[in-house]
Amino acid sequence: DYYIMLYSRIITTDENLNEIIKKLKLEKKADFAFYDLIYLNKNGSSITDDTLKVRVYQKNEWNNKNVLVIKKEAPIIDGAKEDIVTLREEFDTEDEAINFVNENFSNQYEYKLKLEKDGIEYGNSDLRVWFENIKDIGFSVEFGSNDIKNIEYAISLFDVKERLNKSIPEYLYDKLFNKTTLKNYFIIHGFMGSNIENWFPWLKEQIDSNSSLCTIPQFPIELDKHNYGEWKKLLDIYYKEFNMINEKSIIIGHSTGSICALKYVLENKVKIDKLILISGFNNYFSPFENDIHNKINPTYYVEEEKIKDIKKYTNEIICIYGDNDPYIPQNTLHEFANSIDAKEVIVKDGGHLNKESGYIEFIDILKYI
Repeated sequence: DYYIMLYSRIITTDENLNEIIKKLKLEKKADFAFYDLIYLNKNGSSITDDTLKVRVYQKNEWNNKNVLVIKKEAPIIDGAKEDIVTLREEFDTEDEAINFVNENFSNQYEYKLKLEKDGIEYGNSDLRVWFENIKDIGFSVEFGSNDIKNIEYAISLFDVKERLNKSIPEYLYDKLFNKTTLKNYFIIHGFMGSNIENWFPWLKEQIDSNSSLCTIPQFPIELDKHNYGEWKKLLDIYYKEFNMINEKSIIIGHSTGSICALKYVLENKVKIDKLILISGFNNYFSPFENDIHNKINPTYYVEEEKIKDIKKYTNEIICIYGDNDPYIPQNTLHEFANSIDAKEVIVKDGGHLNKESGYIEFIDILKYI
C-alpha cells in the first residue's frame, strides 16, 4: 500500500502569515520538531526520486511513534511533487530504526546528511500547509493537496523567493555538497604517502564549510600500483564522474603529489582556479643507486617542453618549499617553480614541509588558499 498526494515547496519570508492564514481559512493542526537522517541510493538516483530516511521527532503531536523509517519516491509533475510512500515503519528508538535500515538497505543506500526542522502544520478540507524553519536553509512553506489548483492559489499569496523543483533533502544536499558550485580543494599526498599524515587533516578542518569542501584521496601506494597511471584512475572519478575538478578547484600537491597534480591538469586540459605545489619538483633523480624513488617518480614527470602550458589551465600557481629540504636540492625546487612561472614562497627551516619537519599544522598556507 502507498499514499499519494501532490506537494510543492517555496522559499519565502514569514511576513504577512496571519493574513494569508485567514485568507486560506486555515486551522492550526500541530506543532512539530524533528530531524531526518537522509540516505542516498548508491545507484546514483537523486534524493527526490528515491528517498530513504530515519525521522526522529523532538516534538510530535501526531498519532505515531517518535521514530519512523520512511521510503518514498517523489517525481516532479507540473511543478508539484507527487509523494509515493512505499515504506513506513515505526520504532521506539533511533538505534532500532538505524539497525533496521542497516539490516535491510545497507547494500543499496548510504547515509548522507542530517536535515533539521521545526514548524507548524495548518490545514483545511482541501489544503495542508507546513510553515517550517529549516537549518541551513531558513523559512520555507510546503503545500499539500490532491488538486494542484489549490496549491497554485496558495502560492500566489506569498512573496516567493524560490519555488523548488526538488525535494527539500535534495535542495539541502545541493546547497551543502554540490560539487559543481562549491569551492573545491584537493590535497594530493606524496610518495608512499597517506591522506591522514602531515598537515592534511588540519587543513581540511580549516577549509570545510557550507561553501568549501576539501577532499584528500588516498592513492594506492603498493609498488605495482604506485604510478601515475593508477593515481590518474582515482582522479578520473572525481573529475569525469563527479565533476569535482573544475574552475572552482584549488589543487594542493605535496612532494610527488605536486607533479602528479600538475600533470593531471595539463593532460586533461581542465581549467582550475589555482595550483599550490608544496616541496614540488620535476625530473629529479636521486644520486643513490637502487633508490626506489627513481623507479616510481618518473611515471609522474612531465616533459620540459610541455610543462609551461600549465599556465593555460590555472589562474595562479604557487610553489612553497623549505630552504633546507633534506630530500630535494634547492636548485631543483627553484628550477621547477621557474619552469612554470610560479610564485615562489621559501620557508625558513621548513625542511620537506611534512610531519618530520614539524608540520602537523601549516599556518602559512592559509595565506594562499
